[in-house]
Amino acid sequence: MATQRIADWQRSDRRLFAAVAILFPILVLIGFGRTYYLSTLVGGPPVKSLLVHVHGALMTLWIALFVTQVFLIRAHQRALHKVLGWYGVALAGAMVVAGVLTAAAAGKYGSLSAPPEIPPLVFMAIPMTDLLMFVVFFGAAIYWRTRAAAADFRTARLLGVKANQVIGLAVVLSGALAATVAVILTVQTPFVTPDFALHDTIIVLVGVVVGGIDRLWTATLGGFAIGFVSGIVNGALPTDSTVYLPSVVFVLVILVLLLRPAGLFVRGRTSVVDRV
Repeated sequence: MATQRIADWQRSDRRLFAAVAILFPILVLIGFGRTYYLSTLVGGPPVKSLLVHVHGALMTLWIALFVTQVFLIRAHQRALHKVLGWYGVALAGAMVVAGVLTAAAAGKYGSLSAPPEIPPLVFMAIPMTDLLMFVVFFGAAIYWRTRAAAADFRTARLLGVKANQVIGLAVVLSGALAATVAVILTVQTPFVTPDFALHDTIIVLVGVVVGGIDRLWTATLGGFAIGFVSGIVNGALPTDSTVYLPSVVFVLVILVLLLRPAGLFVRGRTSVVDRV
């Protein structure tokens, strides 16, 4: 009974992805055919921006990769499917960068696909929201894949997951995010010293520990909690006493760890001995 249920689920899953692989290119062609793909055939306005062509090429490659991946699974070509998946990660990163630049350019100079009655800056919210959703869903997919590999390496390998490569990808993405933050901080503070960003690193580590270090969402909530509390305490302290802000925050952190040693947002309670 259980085996039959799994087989039925797999068949419906394959049908769903096959339908999406067929409808996805059709919907994109309907949405962007007049202004991009078929603009020369239907007499549409010419696309002069090289950035739009780069964005369009990356998006087209993503659609082609998605369709290819679906039919590779149907053809039981899992090895090639996994190899192309790693190229898909790099392609997703390039799409996000090109998408942000294209949306910013459209917000500044206007877009051929935007209705004339909508201001460019208002219309820019649509592609930026699309990019945000793409990052969230794609990041969630990587997170769940990484979590499965980290929870049980042996079972993950038996299921065909390349656990070492998944964990390596997580490390690479963490390094890329850290590099992005370093660039942003350097723009804000061009003078780099040996203790550059040390204070920010300590705050980040404190936020991760306070929220719960073993889950992505708890660590993220911990970081937001530290920022929220810092803002409240900074506003409550007198102007001449803001130098004590880190001390007050760290005292609150110690109290949280004494009461909730596993983390503020972790379900259940863990004793101090278990924490150690």
